[in-house]
Amino acid sequence: MNTNRLSNTLSDGLNAQVTKEAAAAQTY
Repeated sequence: MNTNRLSNTLSDGLNAQVTKEAAAAQTY
């Protein structure tokens, strides 16, 4: 298993979630 790839995938997912939350916050 490529743990580095897994880590990058998790990081990308987290960044996407943060971005989505920030975008949602901007609408208020």
